[in-house]
Amino acid sequence: MKELEYIFSKLGLNKDNGLILTKGGHWKKDTSFPNRVKRLIELKIRPDAFFCFDNKPMILFFYNPTNIRELHEAVWNFNECPIVIIVQNDVIDIFNGFNYFGILRH
Repeated sequence: MKELEYIFSKLGLNKDNGLILTKGGHWKKDTSFPNRVKRLIELKIRPDAFFCFDNKPMILFFYNPTNIRELHEAVWNFNECPIVIIVQNDVIDIFNGFNYFGILRH
């Protein structure tokens, strides 16, 4: 998880400017997303964190997700978030969340 904290730091992201950590579930009270978005984030996509801008998730962050292929499909179907950052095995991958074919390289 230190890798994600490093990325947050380098990008200048923090709780004050829109970074939300999903651990503990407090994010549901701190956001005013539509129910569909909350439900998909909580039950299907399950990011470790996300960055919001103008009440929209702009960047999803994942640390060592278990099934990359399912994750890519879920993010693409989510159709809400343009940037996906995955840290896995000390490698950082950045994907376009709207481009189905661009993310299926694994």
